[in-house]
Amino acid sequence: MAIQSTNVKSRARNRRNIPANSRIAPGGVNADFVSVATVKIVLALDVPVSLVGIPQFATTGANGSLPTAASMTNAQTLELTYALTQAASTKITIPAGDSALRSYAGGLVNAQDIPIVP
Repeated sequence: MAIQSTNVKSRARNRRNIPANSRIAPGGVNADFVSVATVKIVLALDVPVSLVGIPQFATTGANGSLPTAASMTNAQTLELTYALTQAASTKITIPAGDSALRSYAGGLVNAQDIPIVP
């Protein structure tokens, strides 16, 4: 029969309020590379992200538009599908804080204008 001590403190109680200086600060998400193939634009991201919905990343140029579909080919590669061909697009505009993409630590997307290299 085991004897239980009444002076033992619960570890859960000690960890209930984690001090602010020990929390992980979420960093922003940046796109490192952009490639174009007809109606698809592929973005390589600098951190792993989760995708919920369709990011509103507008293209500028002859066929400037918003994406109609989005998918993750891996944790750091985002593939956007547009209704029109994007071969003539010159840049992609990423708005700050788009709610469709978040880093695993909770960070939002940073605002960027990235030139598209065909």
